[in-house]
Amino acid sequence: MGKRKLIQVAIVIGGLVLCFLAFQLGSNLLFNSSERSPAAIPKIYDYSHLAGEALLEAAQDRLINGVKVISAGGASGIQLGHFVVKNDQGLSVSACELFSRVELVFFAGGMAVSGDSPKMIVIGPCTPGENINVIAPIMIPSAKILDAPVRDQEFSDFSDNAVTVKLENVSDTWPRVWILQSARLVGAHSEEIKVEDKDIRRVLGKAPYIDWQ
Repeated sequence: MGKRKLIQVAIVIGGLVLCFLAFQLGSNLLFNSSERSPAAIPKIYDYSHLAGEALLEAAQDRLINGVKVISAGGASGIQLGHFVVKNDQGLSVSACELFSRVELVFFAGGMAVSGDSPKMIVIGPCTPGENINVIAPIMIPSAKILDAPVRDQEFSDFSDNAVTVKLENVSDTWPRVWILQSARLVGAHSEEIKVEDKDIRRVLGKAPYIDWQ
C-alpha cells in the first residue's frame, strides 16, 4: 500500500474516531441535562397547573413528604421534597429554579431558658439533590458548633459559605436534639412557600428531629 493511501486511511480513521467521541460527549451532555431538568421530576410532583391555595397545599405536602434526616461526618441536615412549578413567564421550572433559598427553623427538645426554647435558624441555597426528586439537605456542621463557646451566635465560616446557622436563646450547654418547627422556600422576588409545625404534624403525625448525640 502506497504512502498516500496510508495517509488517506489514517485520515478516515481519525475522522471516525472524532465523530464517535463527539457523539459520546453530546449524549452525555444530553443525558445529564435531561436528568436535571423539570421533565426528570415525575408528573405526580408537577404542580405547574396549580395556583393559589391548591398550589400551596400541594407544595407543602410535597416538601414535608420528602423530609429525611441525613447525618454524615460530624454534620447533619434535613432534605425536603422537590417539585415543579410555573414561573412568572408561564414556564415549568423546578422549585429550586424559582426559589433560591431554604430557611429551616428548629427548637430544642426538652430545654427552655426563661420559658423560651433555644432556637436554631439554618439558611442555605435551594439545590436539587443527586436525586432530583428531593432538595439537597443543608448540612449543619454540628461537631464544629459543639466545640464552640455556648452562647447566642451566628456561624457562617463553614466550608460552604452559602450556609448560615443562627443559634438563639441558648443557656449553659448546647442542645443535642433539634426539632424541625418550620421550613420555607424563598425566591429572589419575595416569593415563598412555608410549612409550619401544624402542617408538618398534619402530614407526618410528628415533627422530625436532628440528634447531635
